Order: sequence, then C-alpha cells, then structure tokens
Amino acid sequence: MIIQLKKINKDNWQSALKLEISQDHKSFVAPNLYSIAEAQFYPDMHVYGIYNNQVMVGLTMYGTSKYPENDKIDERCWIWRLMIGQNHRQKGYGRQALKLIIEDIKSQGLDVLLLSTEPENIKAISLYKSLGFLPTGIVEDGEEEYILTFTKEKTNETL
Repeated sequence: MIIQLKKINKDNWQSALKLEISQDHKSFVAPNLYSIAEAQFYPDMHVYGIYNNQVMVGLTMYGTSKYPENDKIDERCWIWRLMIGQNHRQKGYGRQALKLIIEDIKSQGLDVLLLSTEPENIKAISLYKSLGFLPTGIVEDGEEEYILTFTKEKTNETL
C-alpha cells in the first residue's frame, strides 16, 4: 500500500466524481462534486485525491480559510472533507491520508489542525482520537469540533 495525495485537476477530477459514498456515510460527507466546486471560492482550500498506488480511493479537502465567517477571520488549518469510496473502506486509507495531511500541515509551519464531524460518526471520531485529535467542546451546526496541536505552547485551552 502506497498512499499519496494528488491535487485534483483537469486530469483526475472525473475519477473523484466516480467515487461513491457508502449509504451509511451519505449524511456525513458532501458529494465530491460539491467539494471540488466549493474549493473554487476558497483559494487557500485545496482538494486532493487520495491514491493507493495509481488508484483514487478517496478525496480530501483542507487548508486555511482566510475569509470572514461570522465576522471573524480563521487562519487555522481545517480539514473540510475526508471521504473514502465505499469500495475502499476499512483498508486503512483514511488513517494513512490523515497522517499525510498532518505531515503536510507541519511542513508548512502551521501548528493547529481542526476538523468537525457529526456526533453519530463514531468510526471517524475513533480514528481522529487515535491520531491525537481532541474535542474542543464546540458544537456548531450539529457538528463537534476536534483539534490537533503540534506545539507545546498552544493547548486546547489557549485556543
């Protein structure tokens, strides 16, 4: 298994559209077409195909959102999407993709990574916690927020 993240572009976006979301996860993740379209309006948010060797098995969208939302600007890094196609689930691809995202964020010198998910998404929450994400206690639009910090100076309490 060789997991890589490859930027979605004119050559691979249709492969992303062919990835199907499992029935039990349709309420947890937006369709890939929506993610690709949404990223066009947030230049610091990037969409990547998750590949096992040369086969796209999932999609992720992450970056900073340097845009006013709710009268404030959020320059922390967020994972907005992480999906693994229904035919590729339970093979460790999500875990490996998250590890690659974490390394990418660290290499950019950023020290905070956030994501959110519905409380019913038990498998995802278990995965996030196993990689060090902690709940922030913030629930917005029905989703719980989780945070991963990379420096000892910042903790969940200081954010």
